[in-house]
Amino acid sequence: MEYIVDSLASLEQLRSGKPAIRRIRLTGPFADEGTERALNRAYFACGCELGSVTVMAVLVASVLLGLLRGFDGALAWWCILLYLAAAALIGKAAGLTLARLRLAQLYSWLKSRAAPFPDPIMSRPLPHEHDGLTGSDAPQNGT
Repeated sequence: MEYIVDSLASLEQLRSGKPAIRRIRLTGPFADEGTERALNRAYFACGCELGSVTVMAVLVASVLLGLLRGFDGALAWWCILLYLAAAALIGKAAGLTLARLRLAQLYSWLKSRAAPFPDPIMSRPLPHEHDGLTGSDAPQNGT
């Protein structure tokens, strides 16, 4: 399902979470291809990218240290497996945290960008008494 953000109300609804969304499209005052790409990337982030980078860095460091000092003690194979598991969890958590921070930044930026454009549903004028004519605007005795 594609979710279209075209007003502040739809932006706030997106923040509350929509479970069946597959893609977010920005239209109206929010229309910007780069921002749309960044929003989709941050909204659907799972932390795998940073988790895999962290695992690879720990794996390379462990192998290099093991080759230089030997694979015993703190560099035994079972210790390296524990380091890799910890790196995966820490990297994934950090990736999710960074994505959520980026998403909050994007929401704030989109909200400020839409401020000059009132929401058509939420900003309807209130009905005025006497057809909206008051004071000096009201007709005077048939004029």
